[in-house]
Amino acid sequence: VSLPEVQRSIALMFRAAGGAPAVRLAPASERAVGGARDWLQRVAGTGSHAPTGRMEPEALSLPPRIAVHADPALNRALYLWLAALAAHIEPTGDWIADNRHATQAALQTFPGLTTRYQQLLAAEQALRPDLSRLRGRAAEAERGVQAALAGQGGAAALSVSPDEVAPIW
Repeated sequence: VSLPEVQRSIALMFRAAGGAPAVRLAPASERAVGGARDWLQRVAGTGSHAPTGRMEPEALSLPPRIAVHADPALNRALYLWLAALAAHIEPTGDWIADNRHATQAALQTFPGLTTRYQQLLAAEQALRPDLSRLRGRAAEAERGVQAALAGQGGAAALSVSPDEVAPIW
């Protein structure tokens, strides 16, 4: 799903969720990302940069295209979910806790998103890497993300950057 296809819906979702009217919607540019890369990606030199979403004071930057899931409806829902999260995010430096709080606020604002959120959550959990294949910092960061996705509170003290573990946000 491309950003222009859903741009109007994203803007409406963001504003309806309380997002600042002066914030513009823009395509994200590529940035260095961390996280696990498979053998082929390392050999080919790919997977080290991605257009990740960012919420900045003047712009909500989202990937120009999302193809995370095989189902286009889930990719469309992911765009809308990111807009709802962005409207509620209050950065404190703890990315996992900030997203957990934004998730609760977004679901309170839009209780009708609960079913779609559960579908996105299950789809994301299925895509997460196997912890037994990771080592060091990558394993620690991924363990924190998976614990948060499972609703476990122990990940709050872990300092994780979205660039380490999130291909989209």
